[in-house]
Amino acid sequence: MRLSYKIYTKTIRNPLVLKLIPDSYAKNKLQSMQRKKICKKIKNFKSLAKKIAKNYTADLIIEGHYHQGVIIDNYISLPSFACSGKIAVYKANEVLFPNFRLKKYYEPQSIGIL
Repeated sequence: MRLSYKIYTKTIRNPLVLKLIPDSYAKNKLQSMQRKKICKKIKNFKSLAKKIAKNYTADLIIEGHYHQGVIIDNYISLPSFACSGKIAVYKANEVLFPNFRLKKYYEPQSIGIL
């Protein structure tokens, strides 16, 4: 981890710094994040995944940035729990996306800012 990132994360977690940030700023930031549409499928994701995979020499690439919940050749894009309520399970050298959901206890649509 780079030193600049360590300094940045320590700074933004400092209680004094947090007190200096107005509540209105934090509330506005949270509201803008809430409006952001994160649950979407990316068009032509297969070609993007192949481009990403070319940058690595590993036998298997597992990433959680795009959250598409698909397996393309040796590239695995993990699903977004917030959008689908699904998880990925790695078991016996296999990655599975079990067909169960926690909707009884968890409704992704009900996430909100108080």
